[in-house]
Amino acid sequence: MGADLGERGQPRLEHILASPIDSHSGGEKLTVGGVLMRFENKEELFELKFAQEHLALAGLSLKKA
Repeated sequence: MGADLGERGQPRLEHILASPIDSHSGGEKLTVGGVLMRFENKEELFELKFAQEHLALAGLSLKKA
């Protein structure tokens, strides 16, 4: 991820990325990290708005840089 998260930060970040989202895609339960990976890889149907909607279910947001 580039940033130095320190000894306690890395496990916390991994926990967030592995957190399930109360949503499914193609029968598969989504995670925060999965949504971010699909968005980053520009997979079909994972446009910004779609990723934002799914992350909002986990209380997170995604903004265009």
